[in-house]
This record gives sequence, structure tokens and C-alpha cells, in this order.
Amino acid sequence: MPPIACRPAFAGSALAGIAMLCGVAGALPVGPAFAGSTEAGDAAVPGPLRAFKIDNPPTTTTIPAAQPTPQAADKKGKAGKKIAATASTVEKDPLKRRFRGVFRAAIPDGGSGTVTVQPTSTARELKLEDFQVSEVPDLEILLVAGDRIAKPDDVLTSKRVSLGRLKKIVGRQIYRMPAEVDPSTYRSVVIWSKRRKIVVASARLEPTT
Repeated sequence: MPPIACRPAFAGSALAGIAMLCGVAGALPVGPAFAGSTEAGDAAVPGPLRAFKIDNPPTTTTIPAAQPTPQAADKKGKAGKKIAATASTVEKDPLKRRFRGVFRAAIPDGGSGTVTVQPTSTARELKLEDFQVSEVPDLEILLVAGDRIAKPDDVLTSKRVSLGRLKKIVGRQIYRMPAEVDPSTYRSVVIWSKRRKIVVASARLEPTT
């Protein structure tokens, strides 16, 4: 009876295990199961798959968000209190409020520029900037209690305060306002010709603080 040929189950098996599988006593030649090439007609037979266990799986580290330091929180709190105090002061003291307006011509080439009202240590001052106006005789600057001042009747039928003669028809200039005159009431700045009784230009004051 010819000897029984047998393939090894997998590389690294003991000779006794191979002999048991083949049923033949004695030592048999054993070749590698997963060699790059096999005997003619033989194909490599892989061994059984085994689960791969990770003894120490990687862990995810969570970095906590940075917390503000007590000094930073204290500075932020002080800044908030300062802003609130400033707003409260402005609200309680009307003299601290600021206003701004843009001139609109009431006649052809009547005028242009900006006007600002800001507080001083004792009262308020009214400032004209980038200002120019038509050369009309006998010009004065008025504060009028109204919103849209374009016609003579808008001035003549409203409460008004004169800040005096217009100093010049071109350029920056400053006028002192009486402390009792509230720009939220006298909210239009009017360039007025006393001789002709016409509105040359006007600006509506709007609060900025």
C-alpha cells in the first residue's frame, strides 16, 4: 500500500500533530503552508481566523475649554459698569447729550454742510462744518421748534431762538447755545434771511448719544 501524502495544516505545527492528521507513524517532511510557491497541484490552505484582541485600546482625551481668569472677569465687569454709568449719566443730564444734522437747501444753491451740538463745561456749543451757504443779505442762525422747516411760515409760526448773525457764508464756525435751550425741542437749525424773510437752508438735529 503506497504511503499517504498529507499537507500540513499551517506553518509552525508540531511533527506529532502532522503525523496524527495523516494517520501515519513516523516523521514526515513538512513544508511551509504559506510559502510564495507550492508543489505542483498544491494550493496554500490558510489556518482558521482568530479574533484580534486589543489589550489596551486607545482613549480619547477631552481638553476642557479655557475659563476666564478672575482678573479678566473683573475687568469685563468694570467695563460694563462704566458703560452703564455713562448711559445713566447722559439720560439723567440732558446737557450731556449730543446731536447732529445735515443741511438741506431751501432755495437753489441754498447751502450744505453739517451741524453738531455738543456739551461744554457750562452749556452747549453748536458747530458748523464743511459749511457753505448762498450769499443772501442779513443772514442769521435760528433754532426752531419744528421738524421740517422750509417755508417762511414754518419759522414765523413756531417757537424760535436766535444765535445771532451768521459769522461767514463759508467754513467752520462755532456758536454758543443758552443752557436752557434744549435741542430735543428746538430741533431744527435754520439759516434765515431777516431782510427777505426766507429760509435759505435748514438741518434737522438727531441725537447721537
